[in-house]
Formats: sequence, C-alpha cells, structure tokens
Amino acid sequence: GADTAFYSLLYPALIGLPLALFDTALGYDLARVLGALAMSLAAVPVFAWGRTMMSERWALAAAALTLCIPGLAYSGLLMSETAFYPLVALTAWLAARALAEPTRQSQTLLVAVVVLAILTRLQGVVLVPAFMLAVAIYAAAGRTTTPFVRLWPSLVVLAAVGVGVVAIGFGAYQPAGTTEYSLGDALRFGVYHAADLLLLVGVVPACAVA
Repeated sequence: GADTAFYSLLYPALIGLPLALFDTALGYDLARVLGALAMSLAAVPVFAWGRTMMSERWALAAAALTLCIPGLAYSGLLMSETAFYPLVALTAWLAARALAEPTRQSQTLLVAVVVLAILTRLQGVVLVPAFMLAVAIYAAAGRTTTPFVRLWPSLVVLAAVGVGVVAIGFGAYQPAGTTEYSLGDALRFGVYHAADLLLLVGVVPACAVA
C-alpha cells in the first residue's frame, strides 16, 4: 500500500489480471506463465525479420536461437524483462524496416513500439540514441544525407520522447542514472559486457547449433 516512484506501466498491466482475480499462489503461477509466453514472443519478430534475408528454415533457426539465451531464465520470475525482451527485438526489426523503407507507416510503428518499450522499462530510452546512431551509420555508409531527410519525422518525435524521459526522470530507476563510477570501474564493467556479448552471440549460439 505504499507509494513508489514510477516503475513500469505495461508490465503491471500484463500480470495484474491473474494477480487480481485469483489467490496469491495461483495468481503468481499464472503470471509466471504469462511472462514466459510474453518473453518467448521475441522469436516472432526475429523470424519475420530473418525471412527478409534468408530462407524460412534459417529464419526459423534464428528464431530458435533467440530463445536459447541465458536471459530466458527471467521468464520464470515476475520481472519486466519478460515484456521488455520481445519489445526490443520488435524495435530492432522495425528500425531496420524504417531504414530500408522510410514510409510514414514504418516510422509510426517504430515510434509506437519504442514508446511501449520505454513504458515497460524506462531504460528503453536508450533505443532513441541507438536508432539515431543507426541512421547516421546508414547515411555514412551510403555517403548521403537522404536517410536523415526521409526519417526526420520519427527522429524528431523520438528525440522529443527521449528529452521528455530525461527531464521527468527515471522513477524507480533514478539511482542508476545518478550513481558515479570511476574510470577504472567503467572500463571493468565494459570488459564484463564484452564478455557477456561473446557468450550471448558466440558461445551459446554455437552450443545451441551443435
């Protein structure tokens, strides 16, 4: 019954119904099932995205590998990662579509899903500069400013969303944005993340293929 800073809007909406309708034990079990189903949905955009670059069989393999990462352990817990993971996968696919086909519809869908990701975990605001960087790299690779010209509506809206989130604050995640790290600690955590990346995109998929 205590007040708390903003944590998530979409995730409580996902698990709130079983917790409200049933007793604690059954509601908890059903919420975990919902979380596992939601997290598994990350395979859907990966398969759809893969079909644009490879055969259906290889796209299915890519979707399967999406469900082999160690982070799927979160699916058995009541954590917002279960909803955030598929939304990030969906955002990546829609960002690629917007870069290749910068129509009004593709940009609208991208902005909508980024907003949903932010409402699931406020750290999702990092998707805003990530897309801007993708546009910059895409434009530099083609040696043209056309991507910026064609994608300016989504870039402007996403920039406004990002500024708004930073201005309002990160709610329950505020300590993550105010904690200070020494240069040595920052480099050490960078090495940790690089090791995670090697495990997630190298070692684990290789084991899964084997």
